[in-house]
Amino acid sequence: MTKVQNVLIAEDDEGQRLDNYLIKVCKGVPRSRIYRAIRSGEVRVNGGRVKLFYKLRIKDKLRIPPLHGTQPKTAVKYAQAKWLDGAILHEDESVLVINKPSDMSVHGGSGVAVGVVDYLKSYLNGSCYLVHRLDKGVSGCLLIAKSRVAKNIILSKWQDQGAEKCYEALTFGLSPGSSWVINKPLNDERGVMQEARTLVSVKHRLVKPQVLWLDVEIETGRKHQIRRHLSEKGMSIIGDKRYGNFTANKTFSEKYGSGLYLHAAKLTFWHPEGRWCYIVAPWPEKKQKTLSKMLG
Repeated sequence: MTKVQNVLIAEDDEGQRLDNYLIKVCKGVPRSRIYRAIRSGEVRVNGGRVKLFYKLRIKDKLRIPPLHGTQPKTAVKYAQAKWLDGAILHEDESVLVINKPSDMSVHGGSGVAVGVVDYLKSYLNGSCYLVHRLDKGVSGCLLIAKSRVAKNIILSKWQDQGAEKCYEALTFGLSPGSSWVINKPLNDERGVMQEARTLVSVKHRLVKPQVLWLDVEIETGRKHQIRRHLSEKGMSIIGDKRYGNFTANKTFSEKYGSGLYLHAAKLTFWHPEGRWCYIVAPWPEKKQKTLSKMLG
C-alpha cells in the first residue's frame, strides 16, 4: 500500500475490531507496524484517534496510511485446488460447506505452508469467515460463511437445540454400554476449567480388529474435546498421536494404514435465510475402504 486510503465501513465489517480489520486488508504488514499506526494516530476513524481494539461501525470513515510489508510467500497462486472440486458439499449466496480432507490444517502457520482457508479465499476470490474449526487430522463438515453478517446469524443459534455437530470415531477399548454421556470439564490453554459435554453411542462393534465405531455428538466445543473425553474413558481414537495408544496405533496402521479416525459426519446449522440446514459428509475414500473391509 503506497497511498493513503479512505474507506467507508460497510455492514459486512460492522463489529470487527480495528486491528483485525487492518491485518486483513493490509496483507503482509507486520502486526507490530499496524498496532503502532493505530497507537500513533496514523490510522484515524471519523477524523480522530481511537483505541487499539476499537470495534468498527457502519459508515465509519477509516483513514489508512501507507503501510509497507512483504507479501506472504505461501500465498495460493492458483484459482482452485484440485481437491476442492470434489469437496464442496453445499454452496449458496451465504455459505459454503466443504468435506475437509484429513491431515490438512485449516490455517497455514508454523510448519504448514498453506491451509484450507487460503484455498477458500482463492476459490471465493475474497474473504471467508470460519464458523467453527476442525483439528488438522479431522475430516468432514467445515462450515464457512461468505460474510461477517452471515456468520453472526449462524452463531446466534449455534448452541440452540436444533443445531447438531455429529461425528463418527473409530476407537480401541470397551464401551460401558450402548450409549452414554461424558460430562467432564476440560482445561483450556490458560488452565481455566470449562464445561464440556459429549454424547456417545455405539454404531458398530467390530470384531476384526476389536474396535468400536462410535457416533459422537458434542454439546460444547472445547479444544480436542472428543479426543480427550474418549481417551480419558479408555477409548482412545485410532490414529490419535497425542491422546492415543501408540502401540495399538502402530499395529493398526501396519495393517490398515495410518490416519486419525475422527470424522465430522453431520452438521445442522441455522441458515442466514432463516431455516435449518442439514449436511452429511462421507468418510474419506481410503478410510471408507478400511471401514468396509472391517465390516466385511
